[in-house]
Amino acid sequence: MIAGCISKFVCVNGKVIPSSDVTLPQSTMVLYDVLRVYNTIPLFTELHAQRFFDSFTLAKLPQPFMRHVFETSIYSLISREKINEGNIRCAYYVSDNPLFIVYQISHSYPTDSMYKHGVEVATLNAIRENPNVKQELHVRTIANSVIAEKGVYDVLLIDADGNITEGSRTNIFFIKNNTVYTAPATDVLVGITRKKLTEIMTEKQLVWYEQKIPFAQIQEFDAAFITGTSPKILPISTIIPDIKFNTNNNHLRLLQQLYDKEIETYVNRRL
Repeated sequence: MIAGCISKFVCVNGKVIPSSDVTLPQSTMVLYDVLRVYNTIPLFTELHAQRFFDSFTLAKLPQPFMRHVFETSIYSLISREKINEGNIRCAYYVSDNPLFIVYQISHSYPTDSMYKHGVEVATLNAIRENPNVKQELHVRTIANSVIAEKGVYDVLLIDADGNITEGSRTNIFFIKNNTVYTAPATDVLVGITRKKLTEIMTEKQLVWYEQKIPFAQIQEFDAAFITGTSPKILPISTIIPDIKFNTNNNHLRLLQQLYDKEIETYVNRRL
C-alpha cells in the first residue's frame, strides 16, 4: 500500500502498473517532488525536473535515470488516470533496489474566501537542514502537528538567529511600499511558485529583494503571502496570535493576477 496514493495506477521506473501491485522498498532517504495538474497539463514540469535532479547533486547521489523519464512518467500517469486537475507526487526511494514512482495524491486548494480574506499561520522554531534537497524530513512531521493543533494553514519556520525563513510547505514573502521581500534562496527550499514569481517580478521590473527577515520586525510590513504548488499566491491575514496584515493590498493582488496569467499562458501553449 502506498501512503497517500489515490490513483488506481502508478508509474514505477517508467512503467504504468496497478497501484495494488507495488511494494515500496525500505529506504533511508526519499527524494520527492509534487506537481500540480491544471486542465490536464502538469505545470512547469521542466522546473520541477530541474529541482528534482538538483536534489541528487546536493545530496551527493548519482543521477538515477535520464531526465526524460521524469517527464514521460508524469504524462503517462495523467493519460492513464485521465487527470484533469490535481496533484502528482514523484518519489525516488534510495535503497539497494531503488524505485522511482509517480502517483496521484489528494489535494486541497484554497477557497475563494481564503484568496480574498487570507489565512492564519503560526510559527515554529526550526530549520530545514540542507534546505534545497527536497526530501522527507522530521521537521515536516512536527509542523503538521502544529498545523493540526492550532488550526492554521501553515507554520513559518524561524531559525536560530530569529529570522523567518520559509513555511513548512510554502515560501514566504512580505510587502512594504510596493517592494517585495523574501528570505535568501540559500536559506530555503526554493519552490517552483517562488521561482516563477521572482522571474515574473524581474521581467515586469517590480522591485524585490532577498534578505534576512527578522521576526521581530515583521510588523513593519504592509502585507504578507505564501506561495506553493497548491496555494499558488495566498495572502496571510494573521500570524497568530495577533500580527495582522492587509489582505487586500494592491501590490499583492497584482502579483496574484500576474501569476495566474502565467499559468494560463503555460497551459495554452501545451494544449
